[in-house]
Parts: sequence; structure tokens; C-alpha cells
Amino acid sequence: MLPTDKGVTIQLPSSITIGDEETLLLVALGLIAGVVAGRVVGHSPGILIQMVIGVLGAFLGRWVLSRAHDRFGIDTGSGLLHLVFAAFLGALVLMVIARAFGGGFRRDSS
Repeated sequence: MLPTDKGVTIQLPSSITIGDEETLLLVALGLIAGVVAGRVVGHSPGILIQMVIGVLGAFLGRWVLSRAHDRFGIDTGSGLLHLVFAAFLGALVLMVIARAFGGGFRRDSS
């Protein structure tokens, strides 16, 4: 005899938010930081990829700086300047990694 399907219940929150102002600002800064980091590193996989790397890098940078603060007591401040630094730092690290795995460290002809 085959087991009967019991079904699956998924509860959704009554309201879904995309984030607070700091998160939205970090995304915007990440878009810019990705393009700037691509220019600094000399790697241009395309503007859309640079922006995606920048946004991911911005979140990575914020996470790394918060861990440095929690673990080592390094205070990088707060506010807009802190977010700009975190976004650029993370985007730069990810862009270097992307360049290393996406064609090596040769000079682009463009």
C-alpha cells in the first residue's frame, strides 16, 4: 500500500521587508564599489558582473569588519564612511579573486 500524501505547510511572514536603510545603502554602495574595484584591479568582466561582485563584496566587507570588531576590538567607526570602506574593501578582495580565477593576472587590452 502506498503512503498517503500528508502535504507540506509553509508559513509566510505577514510582511516582507527588503531591509533597513543601512542595507539598502550598502547595496547602492556595492554597485559603485564593484565598478571602482574593477578599475583599480584592472579587471572588467562586464559592468553587470562588476556590480554583482561589488554588492557581494559590500556584504562581505561589512561582515569582515564586524568580525574584526567583535574578535579583536578593532573599531572602524560607523555611519556612511564605515559602509563606504566596507563596500570597497570587500569588492576589492572579490575582484582580485575573480581576476585570479577568471583569466589570471595579465593586463587587459581594453
